Amino acid sequence: MVVLGVAGIFLVAVQESVIHGLRVVDVTDEREEVQEELAFSFERLTRELAQAITFTTADATQVVFTVDLNEDGSAETVDYSLSNGRLVRTESGTSVSIVKNAQSVSFAYTDLDGNNLSTPVASGSLDDIRVVTISVTGDLEDETITVPTAVFVRNLFYAGS
Repeated sequence: MVVLGVAGIFLVAVQESVIHGLRVVDVTDEREEVQEELAFSFERLTRELAQAITFTTADATQVVFTVDLNEDGSAETVDYSLSNGRLVRTESGTSVSIVKNAQSVSFAYTDLDGNNLSTPVASGSLDDIRVVTISVTGDLEDETITVPTAVFVRNLFYAGS
């Protein structure tokens, strides 16, 4: 009986260790998925912002700009904003969620002289935007991941110099 009792305690301890290990693996996989999702969305967002031609809206949670995506000489309007916990990209009326579990997104804007522009950027100052700083916070079960980046707007960066 004593041997069965000790074996039972041992098996329960092994089972708890296995369950804990599986939870750690599951959280690690979820963290990697969120990080990959953020990296992919940032790559697209930064590439498009770097090629921006004009800005039509620039506030703390939304940026709308024109860019010639298919290099046909015609600019498309692209809108990035937070909607219902998702970072959404809208072009030509079609919206696509590019980050599913976004707790927050913030945009900040800098002019050619390195001065921060207050948000929302006034319509008369939209042409002054040269750097866009972006921060997206993604949500995991028990933690958050914040990814910041800055984009130099290539098409406008040297326009004022």
